[in-house]
Amino acid sequence: MEIQRSGIAPTRTEEAAIEASLPPGIYTAVLSGNGSSVGVGLMELYALQ
Repeated sequence: MEIQRSGIAPTRTEEAAIEASLPPGIYTAVLSGNGSSVGVGLMELYALQ
């Protein structure tokens, strides 16, 4: 898996990672809490070569 080989894979079970190949464009991310809970979310995007 490319995520694991990148050296930036999540280390905590609460974290998630998705590998996707997307064409250039404008995208929107929607974050939601477990059971419609509220809180603070952080999303980081990386270009893996």
